[in-house]
Amino acid sequence: MNVAEGETVYFLDTSALAKLYHQEQGTEMVEGWAADHTIRLWLSDLARIELHSVFVRKVREGELAEATLQTVLECFREDLRSRFHLVRLTEDIIERAISLLLEHGKRWPLRTLDALQIASAGALESNGLTFVTADRQLFTAASELFLHTINPEVESENRREM
Repeated sequence: MNVAEGETVYFLDTSALAKLYHQEQGTEMVEGWAADHTIRLWLSDLARIELHSVFVRKVREGELAEATLQTVLECFREDLRSRFHLVRLTEDIIERAISLLLEHGKRWPLRTLDALQIASAGALESNGLTFVTADRQLFTAASELFLHTINPEVESENRREM
């Protein structure tokens, strides 16, 4: 993937992405990045499926109304066209994910979809990339593989304590 030298790049996994559409811990931080036009936000193609799953589950569990679900999904579709850059799932990314599982899955609790998220971010080949996830297991693995990794929930906690 082509990322310009010196460009500020944030790769959001689905747990971080969902914060843009549902108020929860870490939402303000992710919204700040989304509003900053100097930051390029990248997602894996996988996030398109996972975000639907996240919000359908919220409806099933009574945390979100059906009408709100439709609004969230419409906003997300618009943002896919105007706000985000997508890393398409390719054979190369699938192979990278398999390699990650074989190389690191014995030491870290690396799950299938996590490996695909990491492989997608790795395809950007950006030294300045910041990997963003609110998933603690994925954060542990990503921290070993990326120079910059942020959990917006923990960062939010730290900012409140200061």
